[in-house]
Amino acid sequence: MIGRILAYSDRISTRSGETIAFKVSCDGPDHYEAEIVRLWSASDAEGGPGLREAVVASPAHGRYAGRYQPIRAGSHAVIPDPGVANLTAFTVACAIWPTTPGNGEQTIIGCLEQSGKSGFMLLIDGAGRPVLRLGGKSGTRDIAADTCLISRTWYQLLASWDASSGQATLTCVPYPASPSPLRTARARAHVPDAWPAASGPLVMAASLDRMGHARCHYNGKIEAPRLLGVALESAPALLLDTQEPPENLLAATLGWWDFARETPTRRIIDRSPWGRHGHTVNLPARAMKGLRWDGSAMDWRARPEHYGAIHFHDDDLDDCRWETDFTLTVPEDMPSGCYAARLRSGEDEEYAPFYVRPAVDGPHADIAFLASTASHNIYGNYHKAAYSGHSEVMNSGFTILSEASEYLSRHPELSGSTYDWHTDASGMAYATRLRPMLNMRPKTDLWYYDVDSLVVDWIDRCGLACDVVTDEDMHLEGLAALAPYKVIVTGHHPEYYSPRMLKALAAFTERGGRLMYLGGNGFYWKIAFDPENPAIVEVRRTEGGIRAWSAEPGEGHHSFDGDYGGLWRRAGFAPNRLVGVGFTAQGFDGAEPYWRMPHADDPRAAFIWDGIKDEKIGDFGLFGGGASGVETDRYDADLGSPPHALIVGRSRDHTPGIFRVPEELLATHNMIDGTTNPLVRADLVFFETAGGGAVFSVGSMAWVCALPHAGYDNNVARMSENVLRRFADPEPFVMPVEDRMDGRDQQTREAGADGVVEGLGYRT
Repeated sequence: MIGRILAYSDRISTRSGETIAFKVSCDGPDHYEAEIVRLWSASDAEGGPGLREAVVASPAHGRYAGRYQPIRAGSHAVIPDPGVANLTAFTVACAIWPTTPGNGEQTIIGCLEQSGKSGFMLLIDGAGRPVLRLGGKSGTRDIAADTCLISRTWYQLLASWDASSGQATLTCVPYPASPSPLRTARARAHVPDAWPAASGPLVMAASLDRMGHARCHYNGKIEAPRLLGVALESAPALLLDTQEPPENLLAATLGWWDFARETPTRRIIDRSPWGRHGHTVNLPARAMKGLRWDGSAMDWRARPEHYGAIHFHDDDLDDCRWETDFTLTVPEDMPSGCYAARLRSGEDEEYAPFYVRPAVDGPHADIAFLASTASHNIYGNYHKAAYSGHSEVMNSGFTILSEASEYLSRHPELSGSTYDWHTDASGMAYATRLRPMLNMRPKTDLWYYDVDSLVVDWIDRCGLACDVVTDEDMHLEGLAALAPYKVIVTGHHPEYYSPRMLKALAAFTERGGRLMYLGGNGFYWKIAFDPENPAIVEVRRTEGGIRAWSAEPGEGHHSFDGDYGGLWRRAGFAPNRLVGVGFTAQGFDGAEPYWRMPHADDPRAAFIWDGIKDEKIGDFGLFGGGASGVETDRYDADLGSPPHALIVGRSRDHTPGIFRVPEELLATHNMIDGTTNPLVRADLVFFETAGGGAVFSVGSMAWVCALPHAGYDNNVARMSENVLRRFADPEPFVMPVEDRMDGRDQQTREAGADGVVEGLGYRT
């Protein structure tokens, strides 16, 4: 039963001598048996090769006591020492942009003690009204403004209290005040027995219970929190429109926090002389436009004063923060490969996957499988199928929820993927691997982890040695992570790439490396890694591309590195430049074979077709019954596909449920599906690189799903092996002489054009 044992590891990639820690939570079982297993095929899909794993001797094996470890989702900010221990008067002010007013009580900012005897809090009550809550000897007292906040509207709030008069005030001003029909709301009350002083921290976007756990999370943006040790009743703009404390208020200022400072970090910077800095918890969204944003700058680095807001969510999560249950120190003789801690208790089972790399100075294989861990992270705990209104239309069939999907829908604290939305309907821009990811395990859906394992299984069955390198390794180390290898083999969907990852892979091919791109929709979205923790990645879904959600205008630049997000194609580096093909179509109602193309007869491609006489390649497969499907890529010289590349195969006659990608449509028209548009296809492409290397691309996510057909005895597996063996051969590839390419260059360009070219294997 899914969910009774959950686990994850602190590392995704390890080497000999390094220690990996496993975090486990049991909801029911009082114990479990742990074993370390090596995995080849992780899929138990019908018609596939079956699960292929082997127990590895390890001192980590054993019986462990089960315990429940909760997940505390929801972001907030903490100022550990706000200087409020001796308050006899105060003013607190900030700007807010609430997204779920009316959805229960939500704390904006405060230091109210649990007893209610001291402290204060600015909050939104269950009716959606702004409220000042004061602690005192007789308990709390609420002063509510007579207005209900409207979702996604900026407001300026100011609240104050003075011991000498006992007067409490609360002012709520819509921003801008004109020509908005919303009115300014003010409330006053006499509260002589209030006691705002408190010994604890100042907390923003949540309050803390007696155990220090966050509750009453706020959904929405907060900007420019201010705290003074005097009572003011003037308009909030006096405090919010200045980045530095005004000279006349400097002595009274306790905190003047600027969320536009140190954006890539967790730090909250106080610009007052006291330096009462703080930190965020659970990674709320930064680099978010604030109430001053006017569209004059789209990059938060250009005008940081326009990006002074942080967007908090009640379901943010950057790390489950579970305690360690057991560890594994990787032994020197542990071969590079795919591994997992397998946990069992009766019929309950869980896996916590990880990868082992060779020792830095140890022997390396010539071939490395490049595990798409960044993309695994991005897709982790995908919820969308459970609640999306168009998933059945997109998939051209009924949505069948797996047990994991049902569990995730009941447990939002596990957070979602960046294809999901927060509870306030904003898109999830961050993803973390420091949590159990129920869809990135053996024996799950044919997507990412399970499908990629078929590549590892196939290489092993070819009798070839293969190491494993991960996306995270490549991001952290650059080209150095790939340099020991002759051949890099991708999985079926290496979709999400950081700038350093893409540069490393491009440098590898330029220096003579050989790259086998065995997937589709690769190198598509630009991402950023958290500079403080590489377990976390960020994606901003800007204009263009197939998107589950779209970034707000002005919020397209990553908070982690400042780069503009979105498609690599829009950043001037379409995948065609790297691998000869780029994303062209998506559909889930079937898959088709490839057909031999005239370029297959070129002597340069002879090794690819060695032993293969078939005109049709891959009319079988675990997904849709063909090798070309799901998401497909095509050759396009205008997007950077090399002119000397050979198109040795091409799919055709796709179904009505596979459509051309939206970034290529400049206007709406009805010739977009697989029955009407010749650009809905996949191209098999080969080309040499200047350093003696080469690239082979299949342009289809379904290719890998066809590898295990008939026990890996088929023309897809044979062609892949032909290429792999030749790529592992040290004999350099030779670029064709330019003056002999003219005719082929023209034919290749025509093959990638919008029209139908007679004689190239596509129907007229």
